Amino acid sequence: MRSRSWLLLATASLLVFSGCKAIATILLIPVMVVGVVFGGLASIFVSADGLTDDAELRAGGLRIDERVLEVQVDADMTFEGSLLVVSTVTSAAGLAEAQQASLSYDPRSHGLELVSAKVVNPDGSVYEVSENQIFERPSDVALGAPGYVSSMTKSVLFPQLTIGSQTHVEWRFEQEAQSLRGFTYAWRPSFAIPVTHSRIRISYDEAVPLRFHGDSPFEVAQSSAGGRRVVEATLRDYAAQTPERAMVGPGDVCPRFVVTTHESWEAIGATLHEAVAERVEVTPEIESLAAQIVGERQGLDAARAIHRWVCENIHYVVVYMNQADSWVPHPASEVLANRYGDCKDKHVLSASLLAARGIQAEPVLVNFDRGFEPFALPTPLQFNHCMTYLPEFDLYSNPTDPYRDLGDLDTVLSDKFVVIGSPQGRVARTPGGSADSNRYRVAHQAVIGPDGIVSGHSVLDFEGRTSGRLRRTLALAAAPDQAADNLLHAGALGGHGELQTTDPTNLDVPLHCEGEWTSDIPIEVSPQIHFMTPVGIDLVNPQLLRAFLSSEERRYPILIAALEITWDFELQLPAGYRLDTLPRGRSVQNRAGRFESSYRAASESRVIVRRTLRIEQDRFLAEHYADLRAILRAAVIDMQTILSASELSS
Repeated sequence: MRSRSWLLLATASLLVFSGCKAIATILLIPVMVVGVVFGGLASIFVSADGLTDDAELRAGGLRIDERVLEVQVDADMTFEGSLLVVSTVTSAAGLAEAQQASLSYDPRSHGLELVSAKVVNPDGSVYEVSENQIFERPSDVALGAPGYVSSMTKSVLFPQLTIGSQTHVEWRFEQEAQSLRGFTYAWRPSFAIPVTHSRIRISYDEAVPLRFHGDSPFEVAQSSAGGRRVVEATLRDYAAQTPERAMVGPGDVCPRFVVTTHESWEAIGATLHEAVAERVEVTPEIESLAAQIVGERQGLDAARAIHRWVCENIHYVVVYMNQADSWVPHPASEVLANRYGDCKDKHVLSASLLAARGIQAEPVLVNFDRGFEPFALPTPLQFNHCMTYLPEFDLYSNPTDPYRDLGDLDTVLSDKFVVIGSPQGRVARTPGGSADSNRYRVAHQAVIGPDGIVSGHSVLDFEGRTSGRLRRTLALAAAPDQAADNLLHAGALGGHGELQTTDPTNLDVPLHCEGEWTSDIPIEVSPQIHFMTPVGIDLVNPQLLRAFLSSEERRYPILIAALEITWDFELQLPAGYRLDTLPRGRSVQNRAGRFESSYRAASESRVIVRRTLRIEQDRFLAEHYADLRAILRAAVIDMQTILSASELSS
């Protein structure tokens, strides 16, 4: 659920849809779901595959002066209301984003009207938006799933914008069809855009079981009269926040206001179960296919085979369905016939194949982003993704990720609050990352030539989820050699190489990569030479680790990845040179993990270096950052250690 305009953070999307990115019948005035893909190519640290909307953390040059939302909710939970947003462009950085305001809605169940839009410039000139600056088109999700969604996007283009311009836009909206799943709404300010004044006023029939909560500094007041109740939430003088490297999602650190008619998280889980259960089918075709996939395998091995088959053979697409179908996937037989589906569809087919082998599977609601803190009240807005849970093995499957095996969850899906779909519904947390089960090993053999050019051979092996990001990169690359060149460019000496890998799309085979490489930049050759251990073809290098480092104290939790990395280097000197005194190595250990290194001479012209970096968990609170920093600093300093050698004749 992404916007091309920051103003969608301050506007109301009236769209009612169901799919991987939003699975609720709601009035949604959206918060931006942010997934910062940290690291560069093939980082085995934090990756939110498919989530690249870090625009919220980078936003700037704008200020919301006034934002007023008024909604009237009737006893049948239909509603109508208005939204006014007044914003100012404060610097050149905000001009492009302020150019357009957009709102999406479903014309089958909602009405939307642009009341007014204008620009007031610093010199006092006023420009009313004309008819030819207002346009309507099928929404992005409708274009992505034709035939399933009829949603439209209405947009306004503001003329004559300059620094200091103030934009005014007012909308009126209504939901005309009766809501089947209640009323829920949430809003928070954008992380990096200040808000001078925001007021949310919701008037509702006293028969509507509405609950609400506002985090500080929201001021929340309530009143009642004439059979109606009113809740009003006000936010004043919210200051723009400054992002930190590798921080958790803004939703975890920004104040939120939420209203809901859902009585509990468990009730949401029971609703999910009801919507999904009847679409699980064990037809003769599905039973035959399950037997073919599994063969002689039993239990966990059979479940793993089914997970791998669905990942490899069912193409992932985002398919949004109509309001009456909210949360309802396609029948498993239809998903199989199409060989594509969204997250709910993939669950349904997985559950059907598993049921054919006597293995229970339950749907799971989770948010697929860098946020980890649940809303204060139960609301479907907490979730944007559906996975599968296998209670017999206490394992989660994310069949929309074709590059990670059963039980191997992306970092941004680990240690997450989830709701499991069952007759009574229940809540849980996914397992956190573990360094014991996520390992990366790389071995480099390199030779410094007489001209100072370094050439070598690298071997990469993986255990657990660590291979997922590289599998994706390799599968989508035009050739593996591109990945090798990009990894080599991260080193001080640059380089080019050739890479051979196992099939990155085949989860039956552990990912194994090896390749030859040559540096682009030579080491200066003189009677005494100085050098660092070369990067080689390697996923983790000083540049990547430095991106997690800061000398400042942190304000927000940092998201990295629990894993253990082992580097083995064997480096041969040019003919006629011998090693000088070797470094003693390092050893740092604390509650965040450990780093160790050792140096030894295999001969007077050959050095062997081993380094081990262990990070114990995926996420560290700000107050624990100092421990993580100590571990990472030790690693970066050691990787930049200068070794030296002298000519035998000198």
